[in-house]
Amino acid sequence: MSAHILPAFDSPQALKPFFPTEKEPWETLPLFVKKKNVQLLLGVFPLWTQLERSFSRTVRTLGVPVLSLPSERIALVPTLVRDLPVGKIVATSRDLPALERMSSTHAPMRDLIFHIVLTPEERPIISSLQIVFEVHLVPGAVGLFQCEALASKKELLFHLSSRFYWEFEDQTLLVTDDARTARFSQAPLPLHYKKRNAPCPCGHQVVLLI
Repeated sequence: MSAHILPAFDSPQALKPFFPTEKEPWETLPLFVKKKNVQLLLGVFPLWTQLERSFSRTVRTLGVPVLSLPSERIALVPTLVRDLPVGKIVATSRDLPALERMSSTHAPMRDLIFHIVLTPEERPIISSLQIVFEVHLVPGAVGLFQCEALASKKELLFHLSSRFYWEFEDQTLLVTDDARTARFSQAPLPLHYKKRNAPCPCGHQVVLLI
């Protein structure tokens, strides 16, 4: 299996092998776009993460207008929200502090849903914004995600993507081969968890990150 050596989530200098995902959509985006009847999606991404590519490709299949900005131009977001029918902003945790500061002085931004991508090493932060968090194992490959019900609780509660095989060992999550592409061999993630017995209204299993 071939791989591209691309910059990692957190640094343009940290190179890691990422496998092609051209035929694999960003699976959680359609759920929220359709449910909320979003008219326009705005993506804000660091150029080196490769997230914009997966974002734009997936949204185009939904027939929803999409606009992408590099993180370096994040200052344009309030103007775009004011002048365009933006319904949701998709960004990485790197840009969340700046988006929070902007929302404190630009009221229309407080009505938006923010879809924030985390790396396995990161944890959600408590925010007054309407945020849905998800953890990508590599850019565009969703490992853990929140439905609307979990996001509203503002806790470290997640569902596990059915795209991967998961094992639970000593409160550590192990991700095994990708169910479709065999991208991952068994590998521990820096994610410690507790299973929640109570089912989520959406029907998925719930884990609490600790």
